[in-house]
Amino acid sequence: MLWAEYTKDHQALKLHLCFELNRMIPVDFQLGNGNSSEREALLKMAAAGVTYIADRGYMSFQLCRDLVEKHAFFVFRVKENLLFTVTETLALSMPESTNRFFDSVSDELIRYTNDKSKAIYRLVRFTVNQESFFILTNRQDLTAFQVIMLYAYRWQIELFFAS
Repeated sequence: MLWAEYTKDHQALKLHLCFELNRMIPVDFQLGNGNSSEREALLKMAAAGVTYIADRGYMSFQLCRDLVEKHAFFVFRVKENLLFTVTETLALSMPESTNRFFDSVSDELIRYTNDKSKAIYRLVRFTVNQESFFILTNRQDLTAFQVIMLYAYRWQIELFFAS
């Protein structure tokens, strides 16, 4: 009996979970087979006005466009090797007490070279302990520090499943 197709010899399920950081609880989920798409699941669950935070594997130009069309927001870590043009450098707003934790912080509006829609997004870049982070968002109402903190809170879901 084939109940969750994954490979010829194995079955598997994948849980796609929407986790609300404010209340620290799961608020939506989808079950898929072991090969189901995280991006498709996110798009099915996406709601207007909600900010979705995800790691590098979720990033695609099409997903960003689709979320914008749904009037949803995103904060995605993206790969460093994607080519882009800076269209505007934004004023940096970081609490002085964070200077010892973050290096090379920048806040820019950018356009990706390979994005067919030529959309302009916001890119917050920073370094922590010699590791570089590139955070892409369509949230213009937040400070760079708030964008960084939203991405940092994404790890709460890891702690949720670790316990």
